[in-house]
Amino acid sequence: AVQQALADTREAAVPFCQQVAVVIAETVPGRHVIWLAGNGGSAANAAHLAAHLRNLGLLAICLSDSGPGLTAASNDHGYRDAFTRQASIYKNHVVILFSCSGTSPNIISLANLHEGADVVLLTGMPKKRPKAKAALALIVPSKDYGVIEDVHSALLHGITKEVKLCLQ
Repeated sequence: AVQQALADTREAAVPFCQQVAVVIAETVPGRHVIWLAGNGGSAANAAHLAAHLRNLGLLAICLSDSGPGLTAASNDHGYRDAFTRQASIYKNHVVILFSCSGTSPNIISLANLHEGADVVLLTGMPKKRPKAKAALALIVPSKDYGVIEDVHSALLHGITKEVKLCLQ
C-alpha cells in the first residue's frame, strides 16, 4: 500500500518539494520562523522535519514538541487553540502542517491564524476535503493513516534535500 501511494504521489511530489523548499529558503533573509505542527504520527513527522531544518541553520519550531507548552495551552485555552496560542507571537511566517485528514480542529485553527502567510499542508484522505487552508498542499491518495504518514516521511526528506539545494 505504501509503495502504491508513493507511486501515485511521485508526479506531484517533486514539484511540491521544490515549491516548499523555495518558500522555506526565502525565510532566511528575514529570519522568519518556520512553524511546524501535527498530531500523533503527524507530530512526529513535523518534529522530524523541524530537526532537519534546524540542522540547516533555519529557525524551525515544532509546536508539537513541547509537552508542557502544549498541555498548558490545551488546559488554559482548549485543544483547538493549543497550537495557535503558541504560534500567535509570530504571525505571517511559514507554517508547515502535517495532518492525515486535514480536518483536525487545532490544525485548522493554526492555518486560519496564519491565513495569507505561506501555509503548507501535507495531508491525505482524498475523499475528504481538507478544511485547513493552505497556499501549497499535497494530498496522499490513501485513507490509511499509516500509509499517509509513511509517504509524508518520504516527502519531508525530499523537502530537506530541496532546501539544501536552494541554500547553496
